[in-house]
Amino acid sequence: MNALAEYLKRQRIKRREFAALIDVSPSYVTALCTGTCWPSRDVALRIRQATGGAVTPDAFLAPPDPVAMPDNSPAGAASAGGGLSAGMAP
Repeated sequence: MNALAEYLKRQRIKRREFAALIDVSPSYVTALCTGTCWPSRDVALRIRQATGGAVTPDAFLAPPDPVAMPDNSPAGAASAGGGLSAGMAP
């Protein structure tokens, strides 16, 4: 869970309400919370202001949590049984 999602949960603020507060769509806030997109500089500054500095623009620069991210790399697919090992025929 990223800093924005944690803040909204901790403060019991609905994403729809927060979206109205920072003048974006609720689906955009959801995408920010799930890490599927990143805010523009302007939106990041509005988030900082709306959260009283609890969520800063730098919060969106941190690398994603590797535990929460699926391993879609070729090596990850092979180790998960989705690929062929070296020297094995199909």
